[in-house]
Amino acid sequence: MVSFRNAALQALAVALSLSSVDASPRRVTHGVSSIDTRDSRRVTHEIGVTTIYTRDPRRVTKGADGTQAIGARDSKKATKSPDAPRITIRDPRRVTKGADAQPLQISARDPRRVTKGTDAQPLQISARDPRRVTKGADAQPLQISARDPRRVTKGSGSQSAGDRRSKITTLGTPAGESASKGIQARARNKGNTQTLTAQQQAARIPGGLSTATDGSVIMDSSVNINGLDIRFKVSGPAASFSTATNVTGAAATPGTKGDVGLNVLLHGDGGQSFFDFPNQGVNENLAGIALLAPNENLFWGGGSGLDRTDGVEHAQAVRDFILDVLPQMFSFDPNSVFFTGVSGGSLLLSGFFMPAHAAEFPNAGALLNCGALAPQVSVNNTNTFIGNTRLHFQTTQNELAILQQSIPEAIAAYADLATSAGVPDELLNVLHTVNGDPAGGHCEFDGQDFVSGVQLMADSFADVMQGGSGEVDGIGNVLGGTGETTLEFGEAT
Repeated sequence: MVSFRNAALQALAVALSLSSVDASPRRVTHGVSSIDTRDSRRVTHEIGVTTIYTRDPRRVTKGADGTQAIGARDSKKATKSPDAPRITIRDPRRVTKGADAQPLQISARDPRRVTKGTDAQPLQISARDPRRVTKGADAQPLQISARDPRRVTKGSGSQSAGDRRSKITTLGTPAGESASKGIQARARNKGNTQTLTAQQQAARIPGGLSTATDGSVIMDSSVNINGLDIRFKVSGPAASFSTATNVTGAAATPGTKGDVGLNVLLHGDGGQSFFDFPNQGVNENLAGIALLAPNENLFWGGGSGLDRTDGVEHAQAVRDFILDVLPQMFSFDPNSVFFTGVSGGSLLLSGFFMPAHAAEFPNAGALLNCGALAPQVSVNNTNTFIGNTRLHFQTTQNELAILQQSIPEAIAAYADLATSAGVPDELLNVLHTVNGDPAGGHCEFDGQDFVSGVQLMADSFADVMQGGSGEVDGIGNVLGGTGETTLEFGEAT
C-alpha cells in the first residue's frame, strides 16, 4: 500500500511540473502568455504583442514596441504615439497634436474656440458670438459686430472711427460740438463700455424748471411734433407762461397773444449751444427759446456736412412748434419772431426754414452764425417776406472749407431772390448784411473759442439784428451790406 501511494504522489508531482495549476487561474503560465480566465484585469506579457483587457477596457495595453489602443468603454482617453494622434470622439473641443497633426479646426460644440497651427486658416468670426473677430496675418479687416453695430472693426483696412457716425461730417468744435455739459456720458453693458448716441446722452441731462441769468424762468421740456420728439427751452417772465403750465406765477391764458417777442436758437451739430443756452432770459423784449434737433446725432436737418437729408421735416417741426405748440404754454407776439442759427442750425434756417416758412413770420430776422446754405427747397411767397426779413451772415477768416464755399453761395442766392422781388439795392444792403473779419476758426468770433464766440454774438444780437449800432466787441461794425462786401477767407480750419 505504501509503495502504491508513493508512486501516485510522484506521478502527480511530475504532471504539475509540466502545466499550469487549474485550481488557481489567476496565476499565469510562462512562455506564450494567455489572459487569465478568472481575472481579466491582469494582462499577459509577451515580447511584441499586447492586448486589451476584456473586462476593464479603460486600462490601455502596453508593449515593447509602444503600440497602444483606446479603451472601448472610455473613448475620451486617446492613444499616444509619435505617429498616430487622433481627435477624441466624445469631446471635439480637444484637438490633435503632433508633428503630423492636421491644422486645428474650430470646435463643433464651441465655435468660439478657433484653429491654431502653422497651416491653420486665418481665424474666422465666431458663429455664436460675432463680436469675436478674426486674427492673423491673412485675416480680413475686422467687421462691425452683427449684434452690436456700435462696436467697430479693427485692422489695417478698417475704418478709423467708432460707429456709423464716423462717415458723418460734423460742423462744430474741433472735438465736435457735443463736448459740454455732461454730453460725454457712457453706459456699461456686460462689461463693455459703449458710447451712447448724442441724443441718448442728452436725454440723461434733466430738464424741468430753473432760473435764467436775468432771473426769469426757464422751462425745459419735450413735445412730440409730427412724430418727432422735440426738446425745448423757453425763457421768459413767469407771467407770460400760461396757466396750463406748472410755472409759479403763470398768468397767461393759453393761445393768447403776448407782448414779448422771441429769439429762437437752433444749435450746431452735437447740441452744445442748446445746453449752453446763450440767448436765455429776455433781451430787448425778446424771450429766449432753444430747440434740440430730433436726430440721434443732434444734427438739425439730419444727414451730415452740407447734405441735410431731413431738412424739410425738421423745418416743418420748428414752424409747428412756434405757431401751434408754444402759444399753448407761453404768450408772445407772433409779429416779432427772430432766429439765431449756429453752424448746422444756420444750415437748416437758410436752406429750409426761411424759404419755406419765413412768410408766416412778418418782420422776422435771422442771425446766421458760421454757416449758410442757398435755399434747398422751393421758396414760398417770396414777395411777402424777402423785402421785410432781416438776414445777417457772420463768419470768420479761417472758417471751415465747405462753409467758405457755401456761405457766399447763400448770400448770392438770397440777393437774387430780393432783386427778383423788386427790392432796391439800397434796401437790400440794409436788410442783408455780412461780416467775416474775426481772426479765428469755426464760430470763434472772439478769436478764442467756439463757445465764447457764440456767446459774443448772442450778447450782441440787438446791436446786429434789431436796429442797433452794429458794433460787436473785438470785431467792430459788422453791418456790411451783402451788395457791397466781399468775403475774403484765409486758411480753412
